[in-house]
Amino acid sequence: MTKLEIIYRHFCTNYRLTIDSRKVVPGSIYLALKGKRFDGNQFAQQALESGASLVVVDNDKYNIEDERVMLVEDSLKTLQSLATHHRQSLNIPVIALTGSNGKTTTKELLKEALSTKYRVLATAGNFNNHIGVPLTILSATTKHEVMLVEMGANHIGEIQELCKIALPDVGLITNIGKSHLEGFGGFKGVIKGKSEMYHFLKSSGGTIVYNQDDPLLTELVNKYFPSILYSPSRDFELIDSYPKLSFNYNCKRFTTGLVGAYNLLNIATAISVGALMQCETPKMIDVICEYTPSNNRSQTITKNEVHFILDAYNANPTSMELAIREFGASALTNKVMVLGDMLELGTDTANEHDKIIQQCMGLSDIDFVFVGPRFKDFEEKYLDLSFVASVNELKEFITQRSRESYCFVKGSRALKLENILDFMD
Repeated sequence: MTKLEIIYRHFCTNYRLTIDSRKVVPGSIYLALKGKRFDGNQFAQQALESGASLVVVDNDKYNIEDERVMLVEDSLKTLQSLATHHRQSLNIPVIALTGSNGKTTTKELLKEALSTKYRVLATAGNFNNHIGVPLTILSATTKHEVMLVEMGANHIGEIQELCKIALPDVGLITNIGKSHLEGFGGFKGVIKGKSEMYHFLKSSGGTIVYNQDDPLLTELVNKYFPSILYSPSRDFELIDSYPKLSFNYNCKRFTTGLVGAYNLLNIATAISVGALMQCETPKMIDVICEYTPSNNRSQTITKNEVHFILDAYNANPTSMELAIREFGASALTNKVMVLGDMLELGTDTANEHDKIIQQCMGLSDIDFVFVGPRFKDFEEKYLDLSFVASVNELKEFITQRSRESYCFVKGSRALKLENILDFMD
């Protein structure tokens, strides 16, 4: 019996594995990972004392003389191999999704849609990297009937590796935009990196689901079969984007808890994949309309009669441009936009921030404020606009908003723009 088989036998006794020694419970496996600033191996003894049935280490220094301790060459590779072994043992359909924008919201909507027919295991939060994907897979048990795996990437080759771990049967790319330009080496690198999903599905005989209205995805997918296409513009009629997204489907109007026309694309994606999995469309639409967004993704919160639209979990030039355009085109009055820095753009940082400011210059019915050092670099160039270095300087600006204002907040997570709500208490 190989070491991997021994670990998996332990794992199957209760499906409990953790990489955090503080979360060890009696009977669980503790798998020690190490990084640039930490070494989980040093907590091996603590894990044993907490009742771990097996402790996996990859540093001989912490290979304690205890039958419950196993030394492996690389704990991270062991975690990933264990996840693949578990995925193959469960033998349930695996749906994978990636994209520059909207993948987490699409994942949540698709989880709701699939749950009308199946017991679904879906990525929790944004556990979508080389550690999060294996942990997601290992959280599945024999009770689950479908696995939904979100995959994130900031460099070429990452999606390919995640696909090798999860072995998806069905895959989709929500869109390809200007995200993580620094890591990918430019937009062409983003295209190449995201396309790895299609390459894997082609080689493995999987199915690609794609948005026919997206010319880039259509161009990329034409060479791959089998594929399932959908067309949001054909199947869904947008009624309104704000203050709530509403649409017609089969001559019937529906209102959601989401905002923005871009979320109609996410809804269409979820319903299309659900239909592929033989879920009933009316049931899917009903649960999607009941979905309430959270975690600063298209989240709406009203405080002191100011209506906040929080989309402050992440930002890149593509999503920022779209949000400005759609919010600007809405019929809302008393509109405000708080826009924060976009990170990981590398040599494109200054140019992309300048483009966003120029786009805003043409929208006179919105009161803008730009947050963060990257935007603030343009303060002397655009003297008529408002710039602040951090969210802490926004109190005066936001508390002076009139009642029934609509304040759209968007920026990269590091700026913590959601803290703007604290000024309204």
